[in-house]
This record gives sequence, structure tokens and C-alpha cells, in this order.
Amino acid sequence: MNNNTISQVVTDGLCTGCGTCIALCPKEAIKLTINEKKGIYVPVLNEEKCDNCGICFEVCPGHEVDFKSLNLDIFGKESEDILIGNYLKCYIGHSTDHDIRYNSASGGHVTQLLIFALEVGIIDGALVTRMKRK
Repeated sequence: MNNNTISQVVTDGLCTGCGTCIALCPKEAIKLTINEKKGIYVPVLNEEKCDNCGICFEVCPGHEVDFKSLNLDIFGKESEDILIGNYLKCYIGHSTDHDIRYNSASGGHVTQLLIFALEVGIIDGALVTRMKRK
């Protein structure tokens, strides 16, 4: 198997778990599975189904990111830690609604913000996605 598949992106640690590769794979050769150790979703390639077309690799936002250039353009300096990168400020948060927090990605932060924005009329609607039900 050549290195122009999503497997290379995962091996290089550049996968964000966005699922674009899965959505566009014409052979349905990729499944999204949870990495229990990291607590994130990662694509797993079925090499028997894969015809090595390279679409998954080409649509992936992770494989061609030039972090050095990006950091220099935005922050004027290279990152001290490639895993964290440069940042202006860092925040954490989660929904205070138990059901939302534990049934959403990353603690339901975005879900809770969207609900708030809908309730107070900041937005009229929101388009969101979810994982395919088994």
C-alpha cells in the first residue's frame, strides 16, 4: 500500500478526526473508530477494499499543513511545541447540562453554545452533523 492514503496521515499524527476521508471514499474502505487512549476518533483503512485512489489523502486537511510557515505568517514565530502550537489564549469548557455534556463531542461545548444562540435569537438555525448510527 502506497503512502497516499489516510493511513499515512494517522501515522504522522496529523489526523483531526474530521471524517472527510470517510465521506469521500468511493470504496467505503475507511471506518472511523475511537482511539480509547487518546479519546479521539481516527480513521482505519480496510486495505482489502482500498484501491489506493488517493482521494482520502488529497481531501485531508492534515497532510499538507506547513505548520512552520503557518505559525510564522500568523504569529511571527515558530511553535515551541508542535503538538500545542502557538496560541493567543486557551480556554476549556463544557455544558452544564448532564445529558448534553455526556452525549456530545468534547463535553457538549459547541452544542450548548448553539442552543443558547438559538434561544436568545442570535442565530435562526444551525447545521450540525453526527456520527452514523450503528
